[in-house]
Amino acid sequence: MFPQTHHVECVVTLVSKPATAEVVLASASPRRRELLTALGIDFRVAPSDIAEDPEPGETPKQMVRRLSREKALAVSLAESLPSGYYVAADSTVVLDGESIAKPADAEEARAMLTRLRGTTHQVVTGFTVYDAATGRCVTDSNAADVQMRDFSDAEMEESIASGVPMDKAGAYAIQDADFRPASLLSGCYSNVMGLPACRVVKTLAEMGCSLPDRASMSVPAGCTVSCTLGSVSP
Repeated sequence: MFPQTHHVECVVTLVSKPATAEVVLASASPRRRELLTALGIDFRVAPSDIAEDPEPGETPKQMVRRLSREKALAVSLAESLPSGYYVAADSTVVLDGESIAKPADAEEARAMLTRLRGTTHQVVTGFTVYDAATGRCVTDSNAADVQMRDFSDAEMEESIASGVPMDKAGAYAIQDADFRPASLLSGCYSNVMGLPACRVVKTLAEMGCSLPDRASMSVPAGCTVSCTLGSVSP
């Protein structure tokens, strides 16, 4: 739909904009909604419906960056509003250089979890913030290292039966308190959940978006590394 780009920022045009332009989350992901809500940011949800297939020769990082940009621009184009900060993201699990997406069914979820079990791998999330008023579009990506534990087949089957893996890259959620599939080794915990909160906040602030005080922003309890944001949520 939109041309692929590897530049992290583009500026289309410059016009005046209201000081209180709204934030629009171009995603149906409940994890991304949860993260933005914890940050205290007022936003509305307007999911995109673009195809999320990789393009030939794309690296996982290139893919998530492109998809996040296409999602943000697609929703902005469809709404055609004079202002608004459109936030979009796309995540993938990367093992041995290969992208592992969301499972289509229980069989795929089983194959993914079996392959990832006991491994150290990465979760890469591409994110885009598009300012509809100015045409400024910032796209970047973030990576985190994750250790998957050596869970039993019975634990895996219980997780699959719960339905939790079905809408998640790699068929697992790091924040799953029942399955406890993995732990963060390095990088941003919220990035593994689907949205690098600190990076998105920084980008919105640099674009002039009105935001709550950073000290009041909550980050997930799984954040075990130093964060530029505020308190840890329970």
